[in-house]
Amino acid sequence: MNKTRVKHSAWEQRKFSGVAVERREVTDTEDEDLLLTCAIEGIFLNSEYFSHFRGQSNIGYLKVRKYMLILSAQNLHLGNANVNLKYDHGIISPAYKTYDLLNCSPLFMHSWVKRPEANKFFDQATTAGASLCRKNIEWGYLNELPLQLPASMEEQRRIGSFFSALDALITLHQRERWMVIYTSVESERITISTSWFSSS
Repeated sequence: MNKTRVKHSAWEQRKFSGVAVERREVTDTEDEDLLLTCAIEGIFLNSEYFSHFRGQSNIGYLKVRKYMLILSAQNLHLGNANVNLKYDHGIISPAYKTYDLLNCSPLFMHSWVKRPEANKFFDQATTAGASLCRKNIEWGYLNELPLQLPASMEEQRRIGSFFSALDALITLHQRERWMVIYTSVESERITISTSWFSSS
């Protein structure tokens, strides 16, 4: 009986510090670059996400480059982790931590930090904070945590591209579903409102 052999890509275990190295470059002048913010939903221009700038000055803000990993110091365990795939450069509040990736595909890391497994990974390095939404991060402990990833950069890129395409498809279907619901609600609203003016 012939057996089909499936070739599996080799995965390796590295410490988090062997995948991401903190880079801390700060601004020394006001409004030095685009002001960004990092949220669970992704990375945005501060002007897109908030109606106003919430600080008095952005001197001392962290400089951000494309493909950097950005982690929240407050709600990392809830998924506030992103790889900057959108902006060539910008600045962000020093309440975050910014990292250069080492032999790791930005697309792979971006897809990984948005998985539930990543929340559990980061939660291992958290301690009780001011609330359930805000926990303290033991950064030294986080650096020592083991992380599994494909040894091949090409395999990382393939996996990252797959999940990025899947996420885009899910987002499109969600939008289509909400459009159907919205259209249905609007249809009901029109039916009800026209019935008010119909003679009995």
